[in-house]
Amino acid sequence: MDVPRPPPIGANKHLLQSWFLVLINVPIPTLQALTNDEARFAEDHLLTPQQTMILLTAVRKYRQGLRECTACGSPHHATSRSRQCPFHVPPDHPILATTSTDRETLAEIRNLQQQGDLQRQAAARNPHPPEFCNTCGLPGHSRASHPACPMRAMSKLQYMSSRLPGNEEYTRVRSLDSIVRTPFRHHLLAAINEKSAYVRRTMT
Repeated sequence: MDVPRPPPIGANKHLLQSWFLVLINVPIPTLQALTNDEARFAEDHLLTPQQTMILLTAVRKYRQGLRECTACGSPHHATSRSRQCPFHVPPDHPILATTSTDRETLAEIRNLQQQGDLQRQAAARNPHPPEFCNTCGLPGHSRASHPACPMRAMSKLQYMSSRLPGNEEYTRVRSLDSIVRTPFRHHLLAAINEKSAYVRRTMT
């Protein structure tokens, strides 16, 4: 005696969302096995034909722009070189390339390059640094650019702080007439107006 199948559940947004998440993540063979017979899929999963059509159309549209793995069919990576692939086999040889289209391989190449830079800097570092500065003759540093050297050239801010510890920077607004002398004022204003007009013509 055949047991009657239950009727479709009907309009259920959460059910369709759940199946959408499942179908966009399964490999290609599994997706084809599930959805080749749309009527059977709808009957087995208590969906109406309209729900099945909407669901499978959305799934195919989503997966259309994805690169699918040639080894396992997953839409989340392209080849078995990805560590996400169940058929991934780590290479047993050193990486000799300087670039790669695979993101994980490219990240590993950059990591190796950074390690190589650190090793090269460590090898180039002087193992016996000079004990005395050639400029001031004091121990602990080797050149005048070192912060500990008293002969180091100070910046403007450091110089003012050493001479006037309580100084405060400020900006004074002055008029053009008080800064530019009268014989040159007309020529400067003419040049400024000419450049301003050129900028306005260029921007508009």
